[in-house]
Parts: sequence; C-alpha cells; structure tokens
Amino acid sequence: MAGDLPALRIVELPRVVGPGAFGVKGAGEFVNATVAPALANAIADAVGVRVQELPLSADRILGAIAAHEAGVSGS
Repeated sequence: MAGDLPALRIVELPRVVGPGAFGVKGAGEFVNATVAPALANAIADAVGVRVQELPLSADRILGAIAAHEAGVSGS
C-alpha cells in the first residue's frame, strides 16, 4: 500500500536543459519499482506460492504451484 512506503524527499535542482522532450527530466519513473512486488505479493496471497522471478507469467505461476505441490523448493 502507498502508506507502507517510506517518506519521499523531493529535491528541486537548478534549472537546466534536460534530455527529454521540451528539455524536461523524468520525475515519475521511480513509482514503477513498486508494481512488480505488489503483483507478486497479490499472487502469493491468492495462490499460496511466491514467484521470485519476473515476468510473472501464467506459465511461471502454474509451474511454481506444481513445484510447490510436488514438494520442490524454489520459485
């Protein structure tokens, strides 16, 4: 949940021409780092198996479930 994230500290940098369109620099890309762990946790809660590798494909999830049922450790 967003409330579980650490406090965000925003630092304003001096104005310079950035590498992006219209001379801007990206500021929102860091939020993508929370999507994969959130999905992995939702999958683990739903099926009882934690998948540790990306992408979280249906084949990988089914393989992890089958391995878990067979008593094999790993993702």
